[in-house]
This record gives sequence, structure tokens and C-alpha cells, in this order.
Amino acid sequence: MKTFQGSCHCNAVQFEIDTDLPELTTCDCSICLRKNALMIKVHESSMRILSGSDSLTTYQFHTHTAEHYFCKVCGIYPFHRKRVTPDHYGVNVFCLEGFDPSGVPVRSTVGAGMKWCLVNQHITNCSSWNFLRRLFCALIAQKQPAPKIQLSKALELQRN
Repeated sequence: MKTFQGSCHCNAVQFEIDTDLPELTTCDCSICLRKNALMIKVHESSMRILSGSDSLTTYQFHTHTAEHYFCKVCGIYPFHRKRVTPDHYGVNVFCLEGFDPSGVPVRSTVGAGMKWCLVNQHITNCSSWNFLRRLFCALIAQKQPAPKIQLSKALELQRN
């Protein structure tokens, strides 16, 4: 495991990550294409904001699940909280000090074709929505069919 320091362009936002560099990713969703992102995925426990959290602002679109962070001062995108695995961050490797991406495998992900897990519009505002969203998105990510499960049974599973 290696620790990398990272920052935005103006250094208002500073952070560090711990990673074993398994792979880098690109994504073909509309925002990643526009920012030409090359990312490394890290668990939230492996990322620490050292300073400047008050200089961060977020942008959300489409499903409003992923949180794309930008520096309010310089506008640089240092990282985002991921949509399908919201307990992970995608970190912009070009914000990492001394990081050389050569030699690290790069995997292309399909963000543009990712299906949205909409169970029922009225559920989206209840406290159990996050649990259901994670359950169905995890199944879709694994290319498993969504189970035929009643909402009451899903809520019972959440409580256990």
C-alpha cells in the first residue's frame, strides 16, 4: 500500500489516498468524457481530506447519486464519490503529486450505458431508498436480474 498526496491546482484542497494501484479507469459518461478523467478507485477509508473541505463544491446530475467535487477557487476536479459504489471515490490521478500512470493497467468503464435502478418514484424520498438503490445497483453491476421482492421484505432485510 502506498500513500499519495493530492491537491487541486491552487492547493486550496489537499488530500491523501492509500492505494495498491490495481488499475486506473476511464469512463464514457458525459461528464468524464468532458473532463478527460483518468481515475483510481479508493475506498472512503483510504482517502483523507487534509485541508480545504470548505473550498469544495459538488455537482450532481442524472440520478443525483454520484457527487463530483470541484475546487471553488480554481475549478479543478480532484475526485468524486462513485455512483454504483458510493462508499468509494474516483480520484483524478493527475491531482496526485509524483504519480506516474505509466505501467498501471487502464480499464474503460461504461458509464453512458449504465442503467438507472428506479423502483418507484415515491420511494426516492424515504429513508429506505438508499438501501434499495444500493441493492438494485449492485445487482445490475453484477449483471444479475433484479429479484422479485416486495418492498416490505426489502425493508425487513435492511433492518437485519
